[in-house]
Amino acid sequence: MKMKNIKRIVALSLTSTILLLSHTVYAVDLPTIKSEGQTLDDFIPSDWSLMPNGSIKGDLNNDGLDDIAAIFESNKTIMVDQPDGNKAPIKPRTLAILLAQKEGGYKLSSQVNHGVLDVAGGPVMENPITFLKIRRGALHVGYTGGDVDKNHWEIVARFRYKNGDWYMMGYNKSNYVAATSQVIKND
Repeated sequence: MKMKNIKRIVALSLTSTILLLSHTVYAVDLPTIKSEGQTLDDFIPSDWSLMPNGSIKGDLNNDGLDDIAAIFESNKTIMVDQPDGNKAPIKPRTLAILLAQKEGGYKLSSQVNHGVLDVAGGPVMENPITFLKIRRGALHVGYTGGDVDKNHWEIVARFRYKNGDWYMMGYNKSNYVAATSQVIKND
């Protein structure tokens, strides 16, 4: 398995999604997630925790076993430089995709360190990641941003494991324009 290539494809796909949303992706040091473990808890890095509602089980590689997609969040808030010269508090996040093994336990298939937004990227400092779902073998990640009462956007990015690699299969983006009550969909 080409782990380096898998990480690059998924990271680039998620980063591309976030860049399309015009958000800043902060460069911060993130931990390396363990490569093997028996339970989800075995993969959570020290001083990190599972994001609330941040994991989903389902078959991602079509082997009949329940795999896991999970978002881990730092327990520590750090200050990062923003493009406008100010500093912003963030709690870095990383996405782990764990494939179930027939003999038991899980192996890390990919760790995504870029494009996993924290509360600084959401509407009025809320969580911008609205859901993780597995549908028909694909991982769906839902995001929202802007101001809930005014202009805001929603996006669902879809990823699939195929031929030993992860691919972004597409995304749906909707923008809500409060002044006109218009919803603009981009597929």
